[in-house]
Order: sequence, then C-alpha cells, then structure tokens
Amino acid sequence: MMCSCAIAYALNERLFSAVREGDRAAVTRLLDEGAAIHSRNRIGDTPLISACRKGLTPMARMLIDHGANVSQADVQGITPLTAAAFDGNDDFAALPSNG
Repeated sequence: MMCSCAIAYALNERLFSAVREGDRAAVTRLLDEGAAIHSRNRIGDTPLISACRKGLTPMARMLIDHGANVSQADVQGITPLTAAAFDGNDDFAALPSNG
C-alpha cells in the first residue's frame, strides 16, 4: 500500500506535467482528485509560476480561478507575474490578482 505522502507527491507531479502540457482538463481532474494548487516542484516553482514561465495564459487564468495565489513566490522570491515578465510574457499583466 502506498503512503498518503507518496500519493500526494504523485498527484502533484502529474499536476505539473499537465500544466506544462497545457492540458486544462487533466489539471481540473487532478485538482479535483486532491493535487495541491500551491505545491512546489523540485526547483521551487508552483503550478502557476510554471504556467507563467511557459507563456500559458489560459492555464494561468484557470489556476487563478482554482485559487492559485499570484503573490506566492518561488524559493528565489520570484512571483508568477515577475516570472512571466522575465520571460517576456507581457499578456500576464492583465491577469487578475487574488484581491
């Protein structure tokens, strides 16, 4: 039997894969199954930061709609919007904030 932390880790890894692939249906399903919207990958990014770095605006909006925190920084202090700006993804400036 797999321990609950291993199950959570696997769900979160699948969430990051689905975000990188832009698979919104899979992201929704994984969040419904218990994947953590604020989880971090091995380099400290959240799913939202990953979407912003890849220029996936619709994915980023969906993650925000599911409760992703636009102010949650990575381990270097980079927020999702800052990550998008660093990578030249200007359309992220119009993303809603968690206000």
